[in-house]
Amino acid sequence: MRILLVGGSNLIGHYLISLLMNEGHQLTVITRGHRPLPHRPTRHMVGDRTEIFNRSTIKGEFDAVIDTVAYHAADCETLLSTLSGRMNHYLVISTAFVYPHLEHPIRPYQEHDAAFTEPPLPPMEPDSAHDAYVYGKRQMEHWLWNQGCHYQPKITVIRPLLQMVGPNTNDGRFAWFWLRVKDGGPIWLPDEARRKAGPCQLAFSGDVAQMIASALKHVPASFAVYNAGQPELWTYEEYLRLMAETTGRSPDIRYAPRETLDQWAGGIYRIPLPYPIAFDVSHAMQNLHLTATPMRYWVLQTGDWMSRHYAHATPPWYQSREKEWAWGSGGGN
Repeated sequence: MRILLVGGSNLIGHYLISLLMNEGHQLTVITRGHRPLPHRPTRHMVGDRTEIFNRSTIKGEFDAVIDTVAYHAADCETLLSTLSGRMNHYLVISTAFVYPHLEHPIRPYQEHDAAFTEPPLPPMEPDSAHDAYVYGKRQMEHWLWNQGCHYQPKITVIRPLLQMVGPNTNDGRFAWFWLRVKDGGPIWLPDEARRKAGPCQLAFSGDVAQMIASALKHVPASFAVYNAGQPELWTYEEYLRLMAETTGRSPDIRYAPRETLDQWAGGIYRIPLPYPIAFDVSHAMQNLHLTATPMRYWVLQTGDWMSRHYAHATPPWYQSREKEWAWGSGGGN
């Protein structure tokens, strides 16, 4: 196929570019040039996506366009306007954060639980960068459903789960735990992590890349949406013990009240606990004929990359690690 990939030098692209090139596709990649690509594509265009599409410098026709860095409806509109009549299938990466009521889930979320066929979303003044990100993705999906059809490509929206892990990322949420498991010291969790232990669910970037590659071969009649993530559900302790198994260690997991941890930390004890929310990923598994990578394998693969990435650098959230070894002498359990 003739494929245009927008973005791709980061998390998903670590696997996706090599996968598409190995399948023999003619691949054009647009990035800002901040990172080297894992595999040399047919063509590499360096620059800001908005400028490139506004200048209409992209020539030719495409069987599919994969957009990994669309964050607003305007991103999609500019792309589709520029390539109108020159593309057949538009695949867009969204996020599972678009689902409403994530604070109080009553069952695993299915794709139809976030349907954007209703009137436009009301204006919002986001309180944080995360809120702005989620609102932008919701607006984007609403626009794709209601306006994207006018540009006549088939549309596939892929929603990776709330935390995506894998090599080639500066996201330290996985590494926060991994480095502590590897050093063999105590891993302090707040008491609520024991009371609200799960289910927890992640997305592995290698499987998201495989889903995209498979979706290229399963073009929808008009519009399709898929949750993208691992089928395994686990508790926080299971997550840490699996990390420890891959390193040949036994984790030293300890609990204390959050107020106590804050006091020991001299501020807020920031720990990136995954979200205790479950998603139904069977729709993608069945329709796209996918098999998930075993969790043990991608934990080891991600951990090995994180170990190399932080081999000569101490991230801010690890600089006070030595103090954590002494915690608990007067509290905790």
